[in-house]
Amino acid sequence: MSRHKSIAIISILIFLCSCVALLGGMGLGLGLRDAFDQLTSNQAIEDTSEHTTNSPAAGRKLLLLEDNFSQQQWEITVDADHDKRYENGRYVITARVDNYSFWSLAEESLENFVVEIETTQLAGPNENDYGLILRHQDDANFYTFEISGDGFYSFSKLVEDEYLEIIPWQESEAIRQGEQKNRLRLKADGPNFTFYVNDELIDGAIDPTFSQGDIGLVVGAFDEPGVSIAFDNLKVWALE
Repeated sequence: MSRHKSIAIISILIFLCSCVALLGGMGLGLGLRDAFDQLTSNQAIEDTSEHTTNSPAAGRKLLLLEDNFSQQQWEITVDADHDKRYENGRYVITARVDNYSFWSLAEESLENFVVEIETTQLAGPNENDYGLILRHQDDANFYTFEISGDGFYSFSKLVEDEYLEIIPWQESEAIRQGEQKNRLRLKADGPNFTFYVNDELIDGAIDPTFSQGDIGLVVGAFDEPGVSIAFDNLKVWALE
């Protein structure tokens, strides 16, 4: 497939998704995983080959935030349900109750950016969820990009405390399962989102519901509690 044909296909996809999103009233997010799967081999999508750990990609210019969690700046909480703590130079969130998520926020206001975080599952069942919160308005309105210990990922939003899946849970071979390290990265550019795990592009979505807000870290348990996740080396870049 030629570069011009690839760009034309992407333009059509974005146009169609935007039309459907506008008809959805509240803003309907659309997973574009199939389209990305077809086109990434031709390098037709911005940033796919340039996102590496040591070399910021095109569009990343200003490093807005960097935190290796060597100093205590995030919330510390210990109770019967969960805890948020610093441990061995990392920030750790543990969910001790089932079917519940806990998060901590950076206290920043961001609009268009690239965010990256290293995650390590320390304990608990692989059927879990953990990752990033973005464009947080309040505790009833925000997006989440999460993975699980059994190799799945999702992109969702909370709107007036109602949970809505934008990309339902999908399996990805890019995710290292169990008690291993995974690097998550996402690009938020207006209503357009792209998602990476371990430097591999896995999906994209369009959703116009929230245009700015805070970022955060989230950990949740499903039927079995005891999920403990360590976070390290948080970086946030502004887009051009």
